[in-house]
Amino acid sequence: MRSSAKWDGYGSYEAYINRGLDGLFSAKQQGNVVTDASQPMASSEDKQPVQQSKPKRIKPKDVHDIVASYAHHEGDKQWLVDMLLRLPLAKREPVMLRYSQVYNSAQSAGAEVNSQTGQARRDANTWLRDYIEQ
Repeated sequence: MRSSAKWDGYGSYEAYINRGLDGLFSAKQQGNVVTDASQPMASSEDKQPVQQSKPKRIKPKDVHDIVASYAHHEGDKQWLVDMLLRLPLAKREPVMLRYSQVYNSAQSAGAEVNSQTGQARRDANTWLRDYIEQ
């Protein structure tokens, strides 16, 4: 440190130390850009600030959204939600996809409209109940 620079008690101690180090730490920060105070500030067109982007967390789908996005009977909606809540997060959507496939295949196999719906519900619900209980 230069002996001629003495702390006069005014200002910060860091500024006093910096004066003694010949302005080594005289950097200014504006936004995300750090520049040296001894050099002229470049225009905003010359230097772009560094943007630090946070990785976005992907929110898992809600059980109600999963059920609503696949084929099912409206009367089974709450029962399906209750059953899917018993499963881990990673298995809920694949199981609902398989349930929907069983429901659609049983519904297309029936002859009468009312029997199609009832048989499709029975087959799909039986498959889901057996899958969860195993």
